Amino acid sequence: MNNLNNVVLEGHLYRDANEHNDRVYFKIAVNRSYRDSNSESGWSQVTSDVNCRLPSKLGKAVADKLTKGSHVKLVGVLNTYAGNEVKDVKSGKTYRQPMTIIDVAQIGVTQKGSKSQDQSEEHTSELQSRGHLV
Repeated sequence: MNNLNNVVLEGHLYRDANEHNDRVYFKIAVNRSYRDSNSESGWSQVTSDVNCRLPSKLGKAVADKLTKGSHVKLVGVLNTYAGNEVKDVKSGKTYRQPMTIIDVAQIGVTQKGSKSQDQSEEHTSELQSRGHLV
């Protein structure tokens, strides 16, 4: 059995990243298009929100670039954790709602309003030189 667990995503930040317990957390919007015979164009789009987490060293290197609207490309590992306690209104039972998060290993950022890819490429090169990207 193959133990491959890599996720490659591209999207935009919902809001500025925040730091908590020596890690940087952020959420991205990822769009997916699919064929839809009911649509005029024949295509429809769905947006999913994805929680992401950066380890402290990588997080400190890019935290100031992770602002609302920034475009990111990332590679990470998919993890699911027991999230917050939720009480079911009908049954009255309490359970933990699972939380899925991407632990990011590599990231590239283009800040909102950037007119070219130069800024992103320069930042990606800087991260590669620091050993954050391969």
